[in-house]
Amino acid sequence: MIHGYIWLTTLAIYFSLPLLRVLYGHYTFWICLSILMIMIVLPYLYAKRIVFGLRNPHKSKFGRISFTFIILLIFFGLILYRSSFNESTIELYPIAIYLYLAANLLFILAPGLLLKPGVIDKMDE
Repeated sequence: MIHGYIWLTTLAIYFSLPLLRVLYGHYTFWICLSILMIMIVLPYLYAKRIVFGLRNPHKSKFGRISFTFIILLIFFGLILYRSSFNESTIELYPIAIYLYLAANLLFILAPGLLLKPGVIDKMDE
């Protein structure tokens, strides 16, 4: 499972870079960077709750919120994909924001891969 964790974390870092490059030199760069740092550290404290919420979304408030966030992320991605056909040049901002949101989602999911399967099985009981 450690390989999946490293893969998701690395992918999330690469997903967050376009927005950070666009915002570099502006005060919102520091806001986005601090949000990323929080999203890297905070899920470790709640890894068991996150896994429980994803395995049982109907029993957890986090599960319902994450399910809604994933649906909105897919919907926004479809709109972004469809609008790319209509324009001759697509701007970087919508794509960078979309990738930043996806990076935050991956940072939330990654610590759940560090839990041992026995711990996850005990959560279902």
